Amino acid sequence: MKYLQIVLIVLLLWALIPSNQYSYYQLLRLIMFIANLTLLNRIFKYKNDRWIWVFGTIALIYNPLFPIHLNRTVWSIINILTVIIYFVSIIKKITSEGEQK
Repeated sequence: MKYLQIVLIVLLLWALIPSNQYSYYQLLRLIMFIANLTLLNRIFKYKNDRWIWVFGTIALIYNPLFPIHLNRTVWSIINILTVIIYFVSIIKKITSEGEQK
């Protein structure tokens, strides 16, 4: 799952480029939603309640069915925060073996 998060990090950083077309952001929403549901399922197996809430919230924010409409600046901040969360979860190995103590 670490590799999935690395791909998501790259996609989120790419979203910071202002010249991207709107269709990129629509596709990003779909990819982020599906990927976070996958990560959420993986974390649920480890019964890690704190991180279940974190990845569940990320899935809701990027959900393409009931999209949240925000301006580009706010989305950029959300994308950067999401990248930081992914980095922390990779370092703590949240999605691969549960939270390390």
